[in-house]
This record gives sequence, structure tokens and C-alpha cells, in this order.
Amino acid sequence: MTVTQDSATQNGALLEVRGLETHFKAGTKGIIFGIGAIKQTVRAVDGVNLSIQKGETLGLVGESGCGKSTLGYTILQLESATAGEVFYDGHRLTGLKSGEMRPFRQKMQIIFQDPHAALDPRMTIGQAVGEPLSVHGIVAKDEVEDKVEELLATVGLNPYFKNRYPHEFSGGQQQRIVIARALSVEPEFIVCDEPISALDVSIQAQIINLLEELQDQFGLTYLFISHDLRVVRHISDRVAVMYLGKVVEQGQIDALHDNPLHPYTQALLSSVPIPNPALAKTRKRIILEGDVPSPIDPPSGCRFRTRCPIAVERCAEEEPLFREARDNHWVACHLA
Repeated sequence: MTVTQDSATQNGALLEVRGLETHFKAGTKGIIFGIGAIKQTVRAVDGVNLSIQKGETLGLVGESGCGKSTLGYTILQLESATAGEVFYDGHRLTGLKSGEMRPFRQKMQIIFQDPHAALDPRMTIGQAVGEPLSVHGIVAKDEVEDKVEELLATVGLNPYFKNRYPHEFSGGQQQRIVIARALSVEPEFIVCDEPISALDVSIQAQIINLLEELQDQFGLTYLFISHDLRVVRHISDRVAVMYLGKVVEQGQIDALHDNPLHPYTQALLSSVPIPNPALAKTRKRIILEGDVPSPIDPPSGCRFRTRCPIAVERCAEEEPLFREARDNHWVACHLA
């Protein structure tokens, strides 16, 4: 299903998301002898718009439970969209059947947060990396073993480890195996779903450097999901900030870091540790009060208003538009 004369191709974006919604049913409440039951809906992703240019890294940040991973899964069609559209290289993915998605499965891959859970303990790492090669017919059957060895070497592992099982490797090595498996089908776009959060701090930088090297080597495009703003600033070209199912700010990484417009982004950045004690003393820390509201029953108007230190009456009555406040710097806030 090819899109013609569409903004997905006109602006050169490899990936474009428009008004994307992913809602889940969450049982019922108010049941009195079967009368008056109300079906509840979790609005995990609730009207997201974003685009990613070929070869760039878009960082996606926000608190746990804000919908970052669900957005990534929906982009890859691992979760079904409730509404909205996803375009990949001019092709509309939302609504495609499983067989129609098959060509895009090769082009779009994911690196999961927990490498141990992502690997089948009954398969050797050679089998794990080689299976996609066979499924998608990337190489001839008699060339699979050589290709597996090449992929393991590419991610910094000894090719002769191919007959070992996942439990014989450390967390960082397991994540390298998962990355090799993702690379095996020669993808263009990879969703990195918090790929270092389950690893030791000493290993995290190695994996980040590996991802950057692979991006340069293979021309990859990343959606990098994380809650660590320091890591996002290091690896990303642009960043999108997500809160309770919505993107509230998006822009070039340096502009957003140096001059955030949304109060939520300002609060997130104020929590990032500064290694210079003298400089840290001069920074004003923004402490958010209260808990994140439930995605089942989000606040009216601006979803951040219940925790926002500058909220006004309008914030409760009117949902802010996601607008371009500065050049290539977008924000959803009445007061920005």
C-alpha cells in the first residue's frame, strides 16, 4: 500500500506518525449485581505526532508508564493502533495484515530492554542470530554459519562462541547478541527500547558506543527510548518528551537541553545530576508534587496541569496545541 503525494515522502521522513492512539481495555468498575458496569480504557498512547529522518536518532524520554514502549511497539505494529497512522518510507503500515507486514519486518527491528528475556535459553546464540537469516532468506543455507560469525564479530563477540547458550554470557554480552540478531536482516530502522537500563553502569557506555558505530557503518535510523536524559543527549539528534500518552515537547537536542519550554521538560532536566558541585549549587531544582495521574482517567485540558507549578485556569479547560514555538522546536503548553 504505497502513499502518493504524501507528506511522509514530501518532507523526506523515513518514519512518520500521525495522531497515533493505542488504547487497552482494563476491565470494568462500578459493578452492582451486573448493573451499571463501566468499561475502562487505558490511554497508553493518545494522539502522538512525530517524524524521524533517515539516518538520525530521535530520543524519546519520559517517566515510567508514560507510553514510550507502547509507542515503539505500535510503530512496529507489534501492538495494534486504536486510531491514527504510521507511515514508513511512504507506505502506510497501520491496517496492514500480517502477510502484508512481512517485507517491513525485515526493514524495522527492535532491541528490547532485557536481553536475557529476549533470548530463548534453549537455542545457542548461533541459532538465535541465524534464525532470521533463514526465515527472511537473507543468505543461502550453506552461508548462514559464516554470516552468523561475521555478525558476532561485528558486535564485538568471539565468532567461536556461536555454539554457547545465552546463560553463559554476561548481560552486556547478551545485549550484543540481541543487537547482532537485529542486524542479521539488514534493517534500516531500529527501535531501541531502553537497551542499556538493565545493564551495569560500566557496560552501558560500551553498548551506546557500539550503537553509534553501527549507525555510522550501516546508515541506521534509531528511535532511542530511555528515561536517562544524559544518555539521550549523548546519542540523539533530536528528542521528544512524553507525558501520560502525549508528546509535550520536541526539538533539537541541544536547543531543548539548553532552553526547555515545557514545565515538565524543565523538571526532568533539573533532576539530571551535574558532576561539578559548584555548578550544581547554582541550579534550581524543580520538585514535582503529586503522582502521575492514571491513564485510565487523565486530567482535562493539559494532562500535566495537576503537577505543574505554573498552571492556570485555562490549563484545566483547554488542551494545549502542539505548536512550533521556535524554529523546529515544538511544545504543547499554553504558557510556553
